[in-house]
Amino acid sequence: MILDADEANRCFLKEVLNQEGYSAVSSFTDPIAALEEMQVVRPDLLLLDLLLPSISGLDVLRKMRMFLQQDEFIPVIVLASDESRNIWQNAFDLGATDVISKPCDRAEFVRRAENCVKTKRLYQQVEIQNLELKVQVELRTRELHVAWKEVLDRLIVATTYRDEPTGKHVERVGDLTELIARELGFNATKAQELGLAARLHDVGKISIPDSILLKPGSLSYEEMEVMKSHTTVGGQILSGVQSSLLQAAQVIALTHHEKWDGTGYPRRLREDEIPISGRICAAADVYDSLTSKRCYREAWTTKQTLYEIESNSGSHFDPDVVNALFKITHKLDSPLILRAA
Repeated sequence: MILDADEANRCFLKEVLNQEGYSAVSSFTDPIAALEEMQVVRPDLLLLDLLLPSISGLDVLRKMRMFLQQDEFIPVIVLASDESRNIWQNAFDLGATDVISKPCDRAEFVRRAENCVKTKRLYQQVEIQNLELKVQVELRTRELHVAWKEVLDRLIVATTYRDEPTGKHVERVGDLTELIARELGFNATKAQELGLAARLHDVGKISIPDSILLKPGSLSYEEMEVMKSHTTVGGQILSGVQSSLLQAAQVIALTHHEKWDGTGYPRRLREDEIPISGRICAAADVYDSLTSKRCYREAWTTKQTLYEIESNSGSHFDPDVVNALFKITHKLDSPLILRAA
């Protein structure tokens, strides 16, 4: 693109460029019209006269900087007459690539124009290479995420295989944890993370003997103490990790049996001392546990389960979490949809 108020110089530059094989050459005297054109089609090279009608060449450079993206590059050769020599430095400060004195020497102009176009081409090649690299990194990252998710899913199934081979209980607890978190105002990303983390809430049960884990009757005091240890074991298994998801899982594994009134385990935390993720998972876990058939009892109805949870609001459960759970069941066609998995 040529932007020059001098018609003779404009025609000379265009003719030289055409003779050198540059066929797509646009020519302007009006800087406003040139700027409008540049917002539609970016030139590979701008030849810019500093002395223009209505606005100066420096103003053109300033306005270009306003609409160009941070990673965009348009080479600019400033055409400077004798009276504009004192503002060359300002032109460079505003992004000019080169300066040529008017009237232009043909050979010098051709050489400098070629250098600028070559620079533009190299810049475009780097952009393409960076884009290809970005795509490759994204694909690899996606592959690693899928692999990591598959490993996590297998770990979840492995930790529940003895007492619940399908792993559906932990899936439902995770799904309900995510729904409650959303109802409490967590953003979608964080709620989804808590939902995945909650699927590992019982990872510590891997250490519990079958004689206790699968016992059809009530547990003795000693057996119950062993069963309670799954919270601390789960916390230990998931400790020292860098993943934010596994860090959240560690907190949930350790605190999902704490109670609002401080009578839970393992640390007898109370109210806000219990991390919100543990409070959410506690309600989700009890809801699904009660509505599921166990080796030692039949499944409760949804109505019985919700009544039990509401009765323990403020003692076992965080009242805000209970309210969120009830809002979720009212929004769904039927609370039983939570058991659809």
